[in-house]
Amino acid sequence: MSPRSPFWLTAAVLAVLVLLRAFPFVWWPATHFDSDQAIVGLMAKHISEGQAFPLYFYGQNYMLAVEAYLAAPVMWVMGPTVTALKTPLVLINLATVVLLLHLLIRDARLPAWLAGVSALPLALPAAGVAARVTEANGGNVEPFLYVLLLWAVRRHPWWLGMVLGIGMLHREFAAYGAAALVAMQCMTLITSRLPAPAVAAAVRHWTLAGVTVLAVRAVAAALRPFANGLGPGTRGDDAVLVATMVETVGGRVCFSPDTWPARALQLVSDHLPRLVGGTPAPLRDYGVLTGVYSGQPGLGIWVGLITVAGLVAGTVHWWRRRQTPDAAGDDLPHIGGYLVLVGTISTVVYGFALCSDIRVETMRYNLLGVLVPIGAIAMTFQTWRSPVARAGMTAAVV
Repeated sequence: MSPRSPFWLTAAVLAVLVLLRAFPFVWWPATHFDSDQAIVGLMAKHISEGQAFPLYFYGQNYMLAVEAYLAAPVMWVMGPTVTALKTPLVLINLATVVLLLHLLIRDARLPAWLAGVSALPLALPAAGVAARVTEANGGNVEPFLYVLLLWAVRRHPWWLGMVLGIGMLHREFAAYGAAALVAMQCMTLITSRLPAPAVAAAVRHWTLAGVTVLAVRAVAAALRPFANGLGPGTRGDDAVLVATMVETVGGRVCFSPDTWPARALQLVSDHLPRLVGGTPAPLRDYGVLTGVYSGQPGLGIWVGLITVAGLVAGTVHWWRRRQTPDAAGDDLPHIGGYLVLVGTISTVVYGFALCSDIRVETMRYNLLGVLVPIGAIAMTFQTWRSPVARAGMTAAVV
């Protein structure tokens, strides 16, 4: 058997799971479709017919029209259907899960099957999340891919800035990945007491990445007047278009400490359990036209216990490495901690810094919270080397 065979076998299993959970939302058009998705479909139709070439979502100057451009060639071949619109989203889901598997094997140094178990919460998420990541509304699944790409290119400032620049123009949630990388690097510099040259190198690294981000934004700004902002025959700098991402996102940020206790309770009692399928609810709550219910009582607590076990194991593992004399300056793979940190930043921002209420309709603002249990599970497998312990965690996850 080839050394790569376990990877491809595990990737194939995960791919089948992705296709199965995407099937009803892609092949039964009436199951999950709304006006926002119709706008993306209209943009893709216009692009495929050569009538318009938008830069952003119609009617606004933020959220890159990536999904429309990806769907356009498929629509050109298959016609303007919901299936054609959502097929590229399925491919993005597949690419994201396979990339996650690859990174867990390479950077967490896990066997393929353990990396596959760690990736299960993304390959086969709760039904409400599965519906959202096949929703063509501008950028629900793409932030998962962006944050994984940021980790993959973290040592290359130009690529880091390119991915971050495009990711933030597409969906601002990509910035959570950069924030997690900066936090981890600062922690490494402080705890390892690295010399001044190492600090200077880190500053230079992020300066170059920042310059690249600004360059990407400058290119987008230069292209905007020539794009179609409202459909064929319109311009991208029309005064009626909704403001830019910076202005719009800035208007959505609220700091109201008096509301934090209630919002924390809402997070713990409803939102986080929903992310992992722990709240029994009709799928109609998520915009899915069906009478089917989804969610299992107590599953939120179960996933919480698994996550806590992983966090404790990861902390112990990290502390032991810090006490090892020859580990000073060692770039130990921390992808599990990175995923936990990205998901935590996303959850904290959604829970305590956004003006929007914590409800089902805004759940898409914290889909990255799903990364927390994934990272925790990976850290558990990194720390627990006993076959019995690993088998027990695998059984708990499955």
